[in-house]
Amino acid sequence: MLSLRRDAKIVKIKKNALNVKLKVRYSKYLVILVVSDMDKAEKLKQSLPPGQQSPLPSDEDKLGCSLMPQWNCKCS
Repeated sequence: MLSLRRDAKIVKIKKNALNVKLKVRYSKYLVILVVSDMDKAEKLKQSLPPGQQSPLPSDEDKLGCSLMPQWNCKCS
């Protein structure tokens, strides 16, 4: 669902105590999806391309990144 478009470059997953934010950078737009249900967030994470998924970050690691081979990661 999130990365169906070919111009998707970066998917960032941010997790806090209340919700999970999935930020998808397309060439023209930044789409932010805020999900408060952790089960739905897990399903969305699994909808990312296979083999390129990143686990939901833990509490001490607030930023995760899922990359396709042509994507550029901006994570630190």
